[in-house]
Amino acid sequence: MGKFRKKASVSQSIPTASLPDIIFILLFFFMVATKMRKADPKVVFTQPSASQIQAIPETMESIDLFIGKPKDTQKYGTAPLIQAGENFISPEDLFTYIADARTKLPPTKRSPGKIIINIKMDENLPIGILIDVKQRLRKMGIRNLNYTALKQSEI
Repeated sequence: MGKFRKKASVSQSIPTASLPDIIFILLFFFMVATKMRKADPKVVFTQPSASQIQAIPETMESIDLFIGKPKDTQKYGTAPLIQAGENFISPEDLFTYIADARTKLPPTKRSPGKIIINIKMDENLPIGILIDVKQRLRKMGIRNLNYTALKQSEI
């Protein structure tokens, strides 16, 4: 009678040699595909609806302004405020904020014609604060304004 030989133990492990490559490819993809938010809104705003919407051209640099009632009414009250970046500012401080934002842009995109101010405001905002902002921007030579809105079909 023949002897039965015991087979050598078969390894059933998954090859992981390419796992770091896959992880780095996924990491790189998400780094490229993700658009970071510039600032978290500290104001409450309901975006108005619009029937015609256009995208901001890629050649223009946008500076975001949020206008609305503050989320923390205990600290800031209930009057509408302007949020620029992470801070609240007054209409008089717009010149300083825009000038600082311009210095952070590449030299080819610093001219007023290549900057667009993206205003995200509450649909029930009193018009007075918006007029103040528009007049200050006009004095700075910035005529390109974008009012962020939702398309009526998205509502």
